[in-house]
Amino acid sequence: MAKDQLMTFSVGVVGLFVLIGLSIHYPCLHPKPTGYVTIGIGLMSALIAAQVPGLLQVNLAPGKSTKVKATGAIAMFLLVVFVKPLLLGETEADDQFAKQSCQGPVPTGTQLPKSALPPDLNPASARVDSAVSAGRPTRFRFDYPFGEFAGTRDWTQVKEGVWIESYPNNQLFTAFRETERVKGACNGIIVERQDASGFQIYIPDKSCANKQLLWRTHAGAWSLLGEMKDVT
Repeated sequence: MAKDQLMTFSVGVVGLFVLIGLSIHYPCLHPKPTGYVTIGIGLMSALIAAQVPGLLQVNLAPGKSTKVKATGAIAMFLLVVFVKPLLLGETEADDQFAKQSCQGPVPTGTQLPKSALPPDLNPASARVDSAVSAGRPTRFRFDYPFGEFAGTRDWTQVKEGVWIESYPNNQLFTAFRETERVKGACNGIIVERQDASGFQIYIPDKSCANKQLLWRTHAGAWSLLGEMKDVT
């Protein structure tokens, strides 16, 4: 193998390992950046294939009216781009909110001290961008009328699918995970408290005229919890 061929082959191998490493480290990329990674892996694979003896021929039909036939390095590129590596999932952005592997670890229990809240889940500094929330609220509050912690409770979506409920004294919190997307006349989500109680809350989308929170336990009947205020 000539020097220039060896350099091209080396660039392809290093680039391929880097991109595969990124896809493993960030398993929940949105479809757009996932597409960029796929194209990058295709290009690196093509660089490698161009230096390997032999002939690769690919016939693809990505669309009803589209047929592609290619050989060599171009064939390898098309094979990767259209078939896609198994490491790169096809989960749509809207579905990633309810995947625990994308949500990451969250504190378990209820009425936890704020000192137990990791910095990346702290509502004071973390919040999902409204541009990627897919219609979900990113922050709201409601008046909780029961018990010693009655008062206004603030809710913040600190990561995609992870909610932090702050108690009135702002010294305690409880974490919730989104578990299900509900679609219908008024789209919304179901979140579950992370204390093994089966306690769930229904949160309507920002576009819903009726901003009522509902609650249930263990998939039972829904009951009214309160009215959402200051929804953003």
